[in-house]
Amino acid sequence: MKSGTKTGVVAVRLEPDIKQRAEEIAADDGRTMSAWVGRLIARAVAEASSARTRKQSREPVTAGSSR
Repeated sequence: MKSGTKTGVVAVRLEPDIKQRAEEIAADDGRTMSAWVGRLIARAVAEASSARTRKQSREPVTAGSSR
């Protein structure tokens, strides 16, 4: 699910040493900090969505269930 325009903004507070290391890792990966963090979040969302789907598919269907 990719959109052409990125408009969502997320602000986080980090300890200076964590921020510095993250900036170095992002640069080593050829990305801006924004692009690097966005990629991490996108991966986490995809993994969580997949895990949620797997969990829901294992839940038994019971009487009165919407499934």
